[in-house]
Amino acid sequence: MRHFRKPAKIILCVLVVMLLVGCAKESPAQTGKSVTIEIRDLEGAQLSLIETVTNAENLADLLMDQELMDYDETGLGRFITGLAGVIADPSTEYWAIYVNGEYGLYGADNQKIEDGDQFLFLLEEY
Repeated sequence: MRHFRKPAKIILCVLVVMLLVGCAKESPAQTGKSVTIEIRDLEGAQLSLIETVTNAENLADLLMDQELMDYDETGLGRFITGLAGVIADPSTEYWAIYVNGEYGLYGADNQKIEDGDQFLFLLEEY
């Protein structure tokens, strides 16, 4: 009988290790990218501040997931017309995008999301 006990212990140890490794894997919610979205109006008043974890690939999809964005569809992608319920006056205003403190170089459809990104939207005048 002793001959069979040692392999049984080894198999049991392997199964326990496999179970522990399986439990240690991150859940899908933990594998997303952590981002911050801040929205401010013309006077600089904060309209919204959201810290979230997302699997969205671009900023427009993230804003849609958060139900924050009104937009017009254009040949270049989605053009932000409103955020957090505030609609820009198209004749004098627009929503500026700042990414990690720098003026954004891309529209919301083309702005990729990286873990730790901070997005600031400011309603600005032309």
